[in-house]
Amino acid sequence: MKIKDGWKVVREWRRGNGKLISARGLGEVHTYSYKKFIKPREGCGPFAVFKTKLAAREWYCSIDQKVVKCKYVESPEEDLYCPGTCRYEIRRNYGFARLPLGTVLASRVKLVR
Repeated sequence: MKIKDGWKVVREWRRGNGKLISARGLGEVHTYSYKKFIKPREGCGPFAVFKTKLAAREWYCSIDQKVVKCKYVESPEEDLYCPGTCRYEIRRNYGFARLPLGTVLASRVKLVR
């Protein structure tokens, strides 16, 4: 398990409570942590992170989103999916070829201050 440095685009869950969640989700909401690595919930695919801060900044598009440094473990999977969706449809709509440049799929993520 090789741990790499990257960047995660997140947003605050209900402003003011400090919980950071995925900037955009396909279904399940994951709360990210500065203290420990999290992994996708059962049935969920990998997380999308970025190799560079520039790639992350070019992608995020909302005032309530922010780019945070992270540590991650690269996933062997090649598409994003979540419970209650058809993997084929997600691959067609969110497949790796359509993800923004600099995207990496991760099996574990931890935010870094």
